[in-house]
Formats: sequence, C-alpha cells, structure tokens
Amino acid sequence: MSHSKTLQTVGTGQTVFVLAVNAAEAELQRLESIGVLPGVELDVLADNGGPILVAVGEARVAVERELAASVIVA
Repeated sequence: MSHSKTLQTVGTGQTVFVLAVNAAEAELQRLESIGVLPGVELDVLADNGGPILVAVGEARVAVERELAASVIVA
C-alpha cells in the first residue's frame, strides 16, 4: 500500500472507504466503538485542524487526528 492515504489527509466533503486500521489495541477498540472499521464508508464532514468529523451511516462522530492517521482509506 505504498500509495495509501489516511483519514487524516482526506479533505472535507470527501467520501472514503476504510481499508485498514494500523493502531494499537486500545485505539482499535476506540475506533470500533464509533464504527470506524475496515469495510465501512465514511463521509468527511469537517476537518478544521482538530478532530475530524465524519459520518458513519447515520451517526456523526469525531475522530482525533492521531487516530485518523492510523485509518487507511481509499
């Protein structure tokens, strides 16, 4: 995945598909608890330099930038 991008690098208004999550167990559990998992489609609603607001289905969740850097998307 040399050309992969992360959730942290996606701009507002983009729709992405989660390919993988490269994080420690605690971070994986946090992402799983908010529905950010491989195979899920995310709509990036806002990225203003802080946590990234995404839509996961009908839910709206904020993903910390550090966590967003571990979410590989396409």
